[in-house]
Amino acid sequence: MSYDNALLTAMRLNDETWESSGALYTDAGHLVPESLRRVDQTERWQDANPERVPRPSAVVGKFNVDGYDFYLEEAILAGPLLAGWGHLITETISAAWASEQLPDVPLVLVPWGRMWVSALPRIKETLRLAGWDGRQLIMATGAIALGRVHVPERLVDIRGLMDEGAAIDPALNTVYDRMITRSVTAPGPKRKVFFPRPAGHRRAHPHEAAIEQALVDDGFVSVQGWDMSVQEQVAAVNSASALVAFSGSNLHNSVFAERGVPVVEIRDSRAQHDAARGKKRLQPPLCALREQPFAEVDGFREGQPRTVPDILLDVKALLA
Repeated sequence: MSYDNALLTAMRLNDETWESSGALYTDAGHLVPESLRRVDQTERWQDANPERVPRPSAVVGKFNVDGYDFYLEEAILAGPLLAGWGHLITETISAAWASEQLPDVPLVLVPWGRMWVSALPRIKETLRLAGWDGRQLIMATGAIALGRVHVPERLVDIRGLMDEGAAIDPALNTVYDRMITRSVTAPGPKRKVFFPRPAGHRRAHPHEAAIEQALVDDGFVSVQGWDMSVQEQVAAVNSASALVAFSGSNLHNSVFAERGVPVVEIRDSRAQHDAARGKKRLQPPLCALREQPFAEVDGFREGQPRTVPDILLDVKALLA
C-alpha cells in the first residue's frame, strides 16, 4: 500500500521520554495498522498502543506539517528493525519479498528495543542480501514527515504465529532463496551441522558445550555464525545435510538450508516451559515454510538436565 503526505510518529511514554513506535498516520490522521508490530501491551520496550496517543497537531510547513525531525519526499517503511539475529532474519527482512516491486527510494526501519552499534554492519549486509540492495537505509528514531510512503506487508507476524498458530506466507521463500542465491557461489560438501550458542548464553543448558563436542567428534561441523560474515553464514548453512541446535535464534538459521533437510531442536528450559503451557513457537512454522522435517528432543526431564548420553541417543535416533 502507498500513502501520500503520511506521518511516521514518535511515541510519548511520559512527559520527558519518546519511544519510536513505528506508528504511521495518513494525512487525515488515521492510523495505518500495517505499520505496527503486533505485541502484547506489556511489551518491555514499547507502548504498542499508538491509537491512545494523539498525533501532534499539524501546522503549516513542508507537507503541511512542522515540528518533525526529518522529511522525505518518498520512502519505503519496512517496519521494525531488531538487532537480535533470529528476529532480524524473520521479522525485519520479511517485507523484502516486495523489494523488486518498489521504487529505488530510501528504506525506513524503526529500531525496536536495544540496538547495538556492533550489529549494524551485519544488519546492513542482511538487508542487502534480502533484496533491499543499495537503497539508503534510515533508522527512524524520531518523527518523520513523508511525501509518499510505501508499506509492504510483513510476512512474519510474531503475535499471529505464537499466539494464534498462524502459518507463514509462502512468499517469504522468495527472500530466503534470494539470500541463498547471492551467498552460495558453488555447492559445498554436504555435512551435518550443529549451531552452538555463545558461551554464557542466558538460556544455556548445563551440558551444552559437552553436547557440541560430542557431536563434532561424531562428524558434525560446528558453525559459529557470529565469527562469519552473513554471506559466509548463509553458505555454511546451505551445505547442511542435517541441522541440530538448542532452542532459539541459532536454529532459525535453518531457513537457509535446502528443502527436505531434517532439523532437530534440543529444547532448553524456556522452550520446555512454553511447550508445557501450550505456547506456540517460531521454529515449527519456519520449518514448515522451508519444507524441512522438524523434531524436538527434551533437554530437561522433571526439571533436571538430562545427561549427555541420553540427549545424544535421542538426537541420533531422529537422524538415523
